[in-house]
Amino acid sequence: MGNNNESFLQEGLRLVELAQSRQTPLRLLGAVAIRLHCETHRHLFDAANRPITDLDFMAYVRHNLAVQQMLKEEGYAHDEFILKFYGQTRQYTPIFTSAASRWTFSS
Repeated sequence: MGNNNESFLQEGLRLVELAQSRQTPLRLLGAVAIRLHCETHRHLFDAANRPITDLDFMAYVRHNLAVQQMLKEEGYAHDEFILKFYGQTRQYTPIFTSAASRWTFSS
């Protein structure tokens, strides 16, 4: 697995642990979750040579504001393009990007 993939894995786990420390359930989805939870089939993931390009999370709607606040405190901001383009259809799934543009994910 490439170094960038490992960075995404570590950041995803860090954010989940941070949310849990705030009593906010947050779960990883997508490629990162598959990579973490399907260890016996990791060879398939690695053989695909697919770079991880984003982090996908799920949280209960009642925790939406807490998750957004946590992400802002961690240096993430809403992706303004996505908000303008998809804002009406992505009400509960805002897209955030890091200030350094290293991370992009939906919550």
